[in-house]
Amino acid sequence: MNKLLENILQRHVIANILMAVFIVGGLLSAQSIRQEVLPTTQSKTVQISVAFNGAQPAEIETAILLPIENAVRGMDGLKKVQGVAREGLGTVTLTLLRSANPNQMLGDIKNAIDRIETFPVDAEKPVVSIPAEIEKVMSLVVSGDQPLLWLRQTAENIRDDLLTEKGLTKVQLAAPGEQEITAEISEKTLRAHGLSLEDVALRIRDTAQDLAGGTIYTPQVDIGLRTNERREWAHQFSNIIIKETATGLPLRLSDIATLQDGFGNSPIESWYNGKPAIQIDIFTAGVETPTSVEEVVRDYLPGAIRKYKGVSLDIFENDAQTYRDRLSLLIDNAFLGLVLVMIVLALFLTPRLAFWVMMGIPTSLLGGLMLLPLFGATINEISLFAFIVTIGVVVDDAIMLGEAIHTNRSKGMDNLSAAVEGLKEMGVTILLAVSTTMLVFMPMFFIPKPMGTMMEQIPAVVVSVLLVSLIECLFVLSTHLAQGNPQRPWLKTLSRPQERVNAWLENFTRETFRRFVRTILLRPTAILCLALSLLFITFSATVGGMIGFIFTPPVQSDTVIAHATLPYGSPKAQSIAIQDKMVKDAQAVFAESGMRTPGIFSLIGVRLDEGEIESESLAGSHYISALAALPPEDERVINGIEFARQWQERFGDPGGLEALTFTGETNVTGGEPIQIELFHPDEAVAREAALKLGERMRSVAGLTAIDDGLRAGKPELKIKLKDNALQMGLTAGDIARQVRHRFYGAEALRISRNGNDVKMMVRLPEKERQQRSALDHALIKTPGGSLVPLTELVTITSERSTTTLTRRDGKRIYPVTADIMIGASDDAVEDVLDDRLVPQILAEYPGLTVKFAGDEEETDGSMEILGNGFFITLCIIYILLALRFNSYVQPLLVLSVIPFACIGAVWGHILMGYDISIISIIGILAMSGVVVNDSLVLVTAYNRFRMQGVPHVRAITEATCSRLRPILLTTLTTCLGLTPMMLETSEQAQFLIPMAVSIIFGLAFGTFIVLCLMPVLLRLFGLKKMPSMKQYPSVEQRYPANKYD
Repeated sequence: MNKLLENILQRHVIANILMAVFIVGGLLSAQSIRQEVLPTTQSKTVQISVAFNGAQPAEIETAILLPIENAVRGMDGLKKVQGVAREGLGTVTLTLLRSANPNQMLGDIKNAIDRIETFPVDAEKPVVSIPAEIEKVMSLVVSGDQPLLWLRQTAENIRDDLLTEKGLTKVQLAAPGEQEITAEISEKTLRAHGLSLEDVALRIRDTAQDLAGGTIYTPQVDIGLRTNERREWAHQFSNIIIKETATGLPLRLSDIATLQDGFGNSPIESWYNGKPAIQIDIFTAGVETPTSVEEVVRDYLPGAIRKYKGVSLDIFENDAQTYRDRLSLLIDNAFLGLVLVMIVLALFLTPRLAFWVMMGIPTSLLGGLMLLPLFGATINEISLFAFIVTIGVVVDDAIMLGEAIHTNRSKGMDNLSAAVEGLKEMGVTILLAVSTTMLVFMPMFFIPKPMGTMMEQIPAVVVSVLLVSLIECLFVLSTHLAQGNPQRPWLKTLSRPQERVNAWLENFTRETFRRFVRTILLRPTAILCLALSLLFITFSATVGGMIGFIFTPPVQSDTVIAHATLPYGSPKAQSIAIQDKMVKDAQAVFAESGMRTPGIFSLIGVRLDEGEIESESLAGSHYISALAALPPEDERVINGIEFARQWQERFGDPGGLEALTFTGETNVTGGEPIQIELFHPDEAVAREAALKLGERMRSVAGLTAIDDGLRAGKPELKIKLKDNALQMGLTAGDIARQVRHRFYGAEALRISRNGNDVKMMVRLPEKERQQRSALDHALIKTPGGSLVPLTELVTITSERSTTTLTRRDGKRIYPVTADIMIGASDDAVEDVLDDRLVPQILAEYPGLTVKFAGDEEETDGSMEILGNGFFITLCIIYILLALRFNSYVQPLLVLSVIPFACIGAVWGHILMGYDISIISIIGILAMSGVVVNDSLVLVTAYNRFRMQGVPHVRAITEATCSRLRPILLTTLTTCLGLTPMMLETSEQAQFLIPMAVSIIFGLAFGTFIVLCLMPVLLRLFGLKKMPSMKQYPSVEQRYPANKYD
């Protein structure tokens, strides 16, 4: 064995090449690995959307959602099926199992949907897709006092320009609204010429198309035939002949209709700083980075401003700037932490040993960067923080090996022999220590998405870096330390501070610390009871409410978003007035605070969710949103949360709103903080229960924006055929189609124009469509060609529909949602719901089923997976330790320090003013790996002394004193590496600070526990009997028995 190790350690060229591979490979990988602000959520869902214009939610549920649910029912790989019916749109979201292949499932689902034959004739073709995994970098806003169609065309031209720029792959308009060509014909004109809307639409469809006419096969050449009647703009349809008049003259479309290009019935309108605007979203794809995309856009803008007169072009929501700021922040903290770690190493280790241990830091970090793509990770805020976490951890194994080699050299061994003995002594221990550290991070790989997408970056980085660190330590570091030690006079001068520090530490260990260890070993039971008391007090403080729990810590946003919702069906003019007041009040807050205004984007018709436009799900002119971008952090007078408070205070309550929220923080999980889903076989009971639960939740302190999901929708008129209608040869479909054409319009055709799908609609004028009395005077054309009043053919009843209907796993549910106020405790609010409100509702409505969804569902799932994963990890670590120690008890002693180390993490949060969150818990997991390693090293040293025949208590004392130095070094390097981040005051770092608090305070207290409690545990449960082994002859002389034994 010695010969093999000597042969390996003498090959320093291979060690240098290996180190160069890690460094160069990491630098090259940094150029190609994907860069983003936060990890892009990898979707495990398939979405099916079917548009059915004019249809109410109940009709959407019956005609769209139920057939889709039946088609996919029982399909392998599905975890959850959720459908939402809104006016004109049905959406079904299929959540896949973690093991399912999304692309394969997409094909199977498309095939299942294609087999559905019961969709309404007027419904659009189903769109089946996997939500795109791309990140928006910035928006470019095109604004100006110009007609909306002209703005739209300009925005499309700019979009096309950007797509031709090298370095941009995906650019699209945000919520553009559907373009339409409209032909409006009055009822009077139609009657005068004996026409219906469907007649006109059919004539246009037959005329305005390019159709292939076949081929003439002449002897010389084949000649294709094609009609060329394609039209793209409204004025081009004016000369279409609809029919001949009684005098034989052609009746053209322009004679009876008003033609115009526009956006039809789209409810969406947007403004930028009060002017009409169109937003262009720009994304990264592949190896594009936020900064590279920003550079391309900024280079393009000067030319575009000169080219497109009459509009303003402004960059809005620039995540590239956020990425640059956060990258700089993290790199600065990493550099400062690295400097502190190097200072500690230089003070405690010899210059040569300190140098090669320090070299292991960049080698391990760059080598880990080289391996990072294997785990699917990217360079982002979370992974950069994980690199900071590893700065102090990667030197732990190097310190253990370096200390062992240094000790052997101090005994008179030459460099090579000292390195060989050090590897034999500590190699397995280092391998075990690194393995346990990697194992405690493994459960983070299995946290459910979307939180799991972010958190899996941490174990990916840690495992990558520690794998390289292990190789570097065992092969590179040991090889360099095995080489000769040339005499350099200047090293003696450099080593004087280190010699003084070591002399002080050795004196402290020999005198003060040794006496301390001997004292606590005299009273082991009392020390153990004291530790258990501290654990009990900490547990009581946690469950007693002294510290709160939130799933994710609040994250200050660079933008403040305001949402307002009017009653369904409110006039568009009222929404515009609310939007205008929002913008003016935001501008007033900027003026009062003295901050400049980067820009305020507002819109009606859809909601803004975290700055993204929810064009697919929430549409209607009763939705109003405004987004105020804040200036860079160093220019802010107030933060986002305070800006939101002042904005809401100034806006007040204008009355008539169903919902109003202002938020200046980001929800990183993407779900509703509180979402309770109710189901009952009797839908009337479920509705009543949802209304009552929502009413009671309004009285709970800490809850805001409560929505019982039962907002009244539009008044709905239901039509039922009379017997005489059937006698005239009319069917329900005939009447429904003619009524639909009268109020929605008849679609003539669709054309592709500038990449857009544009409808040609034939409608009655807006005034004739907006009057309820028009239905009573409507005439229906019978199969015989006669016109009969609608009221003679049907009975009309009135009721009110709901705005949305929600289904989950084949059942109609009634979701009640709410937000938790800033500063309120998640635990306190959820306790009120769990312990009081929900049990009351269940007692009042037998048969009711209540399910918590939203953030709480994700919290429960994440905590369960983390708990189960950590338990499995502990079992694996126990098995590894049991194999190493050949003992059942000692692995338990090593693992027992984890709960005691948590004492420090909890009180650290109390001291620093943070609530416990899942970020904190992940920090506790990371801290657990380090304290387990410290305990492992101490117990290994104890066993080594016992193997040499040292008495039980003396072995504990010697092991504890001999391990003081490396344990202190590992603690100092890890804690100091993270201290700059923990003390960071920037709002951009607040999300990550709780993890640093857990690691620093937990590890600091955990080190004290290892050095105090572990000796006590060994005293009570260690190897009291001398193991059967060869006795070293000098044992009794070196370690004579005394009163402590």
